[in-house]
Amino acid sequence: LAGQKAGTFGTSLTLLNLGWLARIRGEWQVSRDYYLRTKEICKHFGSEMYLSYSNLFLGVLAMVEGNHNQSQIYFEDFLKAGWLQVNPLARGLMGGWLGYIHVLLGNNPDAQKLLNASLESAAEFISQDQTPEYFGVAYILEGKARLELIDGRAERAAQLFGASWTRREKETYPLTEFERPYYEAAIAEARSAVGDAVFDAAFAKGQAMKLEEAVAFALGKAGVWMPGSGDRTSL
Repeated sequence: LAGQKAGTFGTSLTLLNLGWLARIRGEWQVSRDYYLRTKEICKHFGSEMYLSYSNLFLGVLAMVEGNHNQSQIYFEDFLKAGWLQVNPLARGLMGGWLGYIHVLLGNNPDAQKLLNASLESAAEFISQDQTPEYFGVAYILEGKARLELIDGRAERAAQLFGASWTRREKETYPLTEFERPYYEAAIAEARSAVGDAVFDAAFAKGQAMKLEEAVAFALGKAGVWMPGSGDRTSL
C-alpha cells in the first residue's frame, strides 16, 4: 500500500506538470488529457490533494479558454477539498481564482469578497516570510483592477494592471488568445478614462511594485482607501 501511494504521488505530480507545460504551449486538449488522467488515478487510489489540484488546473485551463461557467464549477470543487477546509489561510488565498471568475461573470459583490479575502491571506503569508507566488496572484490583482475600473477608479485600475503584468511574467501566466480581447478592452477603457500619460505612468508604477506593496494597494491600505476593503470574509 505504501508503494502504491508513493507511485500515485509521483505519477500525479508528473502528469500535473506535463499538463501545466502543455497549457503554457497552448496545447489545450493535451493539457486537459493530463489533468483528467490525474483525476482518474487519484480517484482510484484515494489521493485527495492531487485530485483537488487537478480540479484547480482544469479550472485554470477552462478560464484561459474562455469557458467561465465550467471554470467556476472546477474552482468550487477544488475549494471543497478537505485539506483546504482545515487550512483557512490557504483556502482564502486560493479562493482568488473563483473571485476572478466571478468578475468575468459579472458577479461583482461575490468577486469583491473573494478577492479581498484572498489578498488578506496573501498579506498574511507575506507577514510570515512566505511567498504566495504561483497561486494566481496575477489574476487576483487583475480582478481587483477590473472592479476598480467598474467603480470609476481608472488610475488605480491602471496601477493594478501594471502590478498584475509583473506577476504574470514571474508566475508564467502569459495572456492567451482567449483572454486577450477582454483584457485589451479593459486596458483601452482605463486608458481612455485617464489619458495616455496618466495611464502609462500608473501602469509603470504598478510594474515596479513589490508584491507586498501591490497587495496592500489592492486592499486599499496604501494610497486611496477603498471602503469595506480589508475586511476578512469567510468563503
